[in-house]
Amino acid sequence: NIPTGIPLVYRLDGNLRPVVPGGEYLDPDAAATAAAAVAAQGKA
Repeated sequence: NIPTGIPLVYRLDGNLRPVVPGGEYLDPDAAATAAAAVAAQGKA
C-alpha cells in the first residue's frame, strides 16, 4: 500500500549515509491518508 506522488526526504549523517534507511515521507499524515486510500481500492 505504497502511495504515489508523496515526496520522500532523506536526512544524511556526516558520512552521507541515510539516518533513516528508505527515507521518510515529507508529509507523513498525507502519506498515511494516501496509503489508506490505496488499501481501500477494490473493496466495496
